Amino acid sequence: MWSYILKRIFQFIPSLFVLSLVVFGLSRLSPGDPLQNLLEEYQSSGKVLSLSQESELIQNLKSELGLDTPDFYFSLRRRSNVLNYVRINNPNILQNLNELAYQFGNGETTAQLYEALINSNATTGILRINWKDWSTDSFENKEQIQLWKKLNSSTNALNNYLPYFTWNSFNNQYHEWIGNLLTGDFRKSYYDSKPISEKLKNALPWTIILSLISILLAFTIALPIGIYAAKNENSKADKFLNRLFFTWYSIPNF
Repeated sequence: MWSYILKRIFQFIPSLFVLSLVVFGLSRLSPGDPLQNLLEEYQSSGKVLSLSQESELIQNLKSELGLDTPDFYFSLRRRSNVLNYVRINNPNILQNLNELAYQFGNGETTAQLYEALINSNATTGILRINWKDWSTDSFENKEQIQLWKKLNSSTNALNNYLPYFTWNSFNNQYHEWIGNLLTGDFRKSYYDSKPISEKLKNALPWTIILSLISILLAFTIALPIGIYAAKNENSKADKFLNRLFFTWYSIPNF
């Protein structure tokens, strides 16, 4: 008996781990960027932010939401990804530069160009413009122009298909998420910053009530009808009830 219980426990642990990976992965793949939504909400107040102020704001939001660390224990990106070489907080600028890096298959030079632009406050506005509209006239010093020319002359499409592996150790979002989950700390919502435990507390009573009602209906309706159908197998009433309940069962839950 004890060997059977231990066997089931050892089977349960990896299943639980895989389930946690699926849930965490789906939460990261869900549409919508909480950082972008919060940033747009902040900007809609009419405040104009410089690139450095915007970067600082995003970094603070990431820290508050627990998004300032890598997603998992390791990162596996294409070699031309800009994030392999530099950290970029603004999601729009990151997308723009990654498209540029993918076009030329050169994330390292793209990252160098980004840093050269950041170091020159007068030209940081170019980062908000689609890279397809850039030209040598868009830059203000020789370093930036040289990097732009180097990028245009060093196309390597193979880097778009080669993997780039990075080990992030235990300082990652999944490790923190699973640790908080095991201790009952569900953190805050990405969209309204309210505690998840408070949301669950408000929704749980109604979930229990609906579940109890459904169980009560199952016992008071389904059980007697099932017994009747079993006693009158293949009768007209049995066939009618089978078709009726099969139709009801086929209806989506919502």
